[in-house]
Amino acid sequence: MPLRQYLALLILSAAFSWAMWFWVFYYFQPEGGFLHRALFFVTLFFSVFLTAFLVNFALRLINFYKKNKILGKELNLSFQQSLAFSLLLLVILILQSWRVLTWWNTLLLLAAVIIWQFLLRFSRNFN
Repeated sequence: MPLRQYLALLILSAAFSWAMWFWVFYYFQPEGGFLHRALFFVTLFFSVFLTAFLVNFALRLINFYKKNKILGKELNLSFQQSLAFSLLLLVILILQSWRVLTWWNTLLLLAAVIIWQFLLRFSRNFN
């Protein structure tokens, strides 16, 4: 699939995800039960993930044309970092909704994501 079609599909998917999140946010009450909260968090995850991926990849694309790097690696790194950011945000919001979020478990989650990213980066260099 050409890059333009891939990016167009991602932009449409991100717009659809944000539309679905606003729809869930507007029409469902958080007190409605597990399904309403799950829909809220799932649509928010996909919206944030796709938006973060597009922004991250756009920044990497600018750097790509300056340094002539491999585009597939930039796409892979954007995907991994956006996934890590989205999962971190989702876990923090879920913990906050349960009223168990504190500063120290936020720091532990952040440290876990940073270690995960370092392990991914260094394991890729050894292969």
